[in-house]
Formats: sequence, C-alpha cells, structure tokens
Amino acid sequence: MNSGAEPGTALPAAMARRRNARRFAADIAGELARMARGRNELSLVCAGVADRETVRNRLGAAALARAENALASAMRLNMKGCDSLGRIAEGRLALLLPGVGLYAARLHGENLQKAFADKMRRRHGAEGLKITCALGIVCIGQGERSGAGDLLERGGRALQNALAQRSAHICQERPSLSEHPALVHSREKRFLFFGEE
Repeated sequence: MNSGAEPGTALPAAMARRRNARRFAADIAGELARMARGRNELSLVCAGVADRETVRNRLGAAALARAENALASAMRLNMKGCDSLGRIAEGRLALLLPGVGLYAARLHGENLQKAFADKMRRRHGAEGLKITCALGIVCIGQGERSGAGDLLERGGRALQNALAQRSAHICQERPSLSEHPALVHSREKRFLFFGEE
C-alpha cells in the first residue's frame, strides 16, 4: 500500500502503511459508498499520545517521536487487510475499520491501548507506562448518511474528549436512539463471544 508520504521524505518502517489525510479521506469515501450498497457498519478509531506537550517538555521531542512511532506500529499490527491507517493531523492517526460495529470497535480500541502500553513498557520499563494513548471511536450503521469529512470531524471530537479525560483516555461516540435496536448484529455477537473467525 502506498504510504502517501510527500516526495523526498522518509518514514520509519512502522509508518510505512500510513495514508496521508487526503488519501485517507478518499478511503473513507470509498467505504461509505460500499456501505450504501449493503455493507453493514463502519468504524473509525482516532488515536494520539495523551498529554503530548507534557511528554515533549518532560522527556524531549525525540521521546515523543518514539512514542508516536510506537503508536503507529501498534495500530498497524492490529490491522486487517481491508483496514486503512492514516495520519489526520500532527501526532494524530486514525484506523478505518470496514464491517466493524460499535462494540467490536470498542474492543479493538482497548486491545490497541494494551498493545501500545506493552510496546512502551518493553522499550522504556516502568517509565514507559506513564506514556499512554487516547482513542476516539465513532461508528456509523447501514442507512446512516455521512460524508468522509463529517466522520473525520466526529472522530476528532471523540479524540478530543478522550484526551481531556484524566484516565482511561477512551471516548466512544454514543449512538442515536434510532440506532439502538440494531447495535449488535449476529456477526458481532459471534465476535464478542468467540473472537475472530
């Protein structure tokens, strides 16, 4: 997959599958079009290092860069072939999960946080565990009208709310009341009880 890097710039190996903001928005638009033709759900997980400026001031810019590289690596390792990873702003990444609903996206996010914490612990010991990542999660269901820009904006707001939390640093957008009856479909129930197929 093309990383979407600007000409003449080099990316660490962990960043090699990132998409730039424009191409990532195009990925979202494509998945929204596929949803209109019958795909059930689509989730977006936006991520960033929590207390970014504090990390930079306390440990230095190089430490912050290593943490953000570790976050990109953790997200890449938690991808499937149909998923897309993109950079949406400085220090912020987003993972697009086609066919993944509300609860499965939350589980995916929690696993991502654990993977990031494990990377930081192995690289920096107990000090590394003080660096955490925040996640904003949004999901749309079949029949819900949304554009790529709208979905990214909602994901950005959820991430901002997660960054504002004192702990946990995870915020999932609440579904509208009209979506509640269809939140857990049979495929997602199988995921929750039996794991990936």
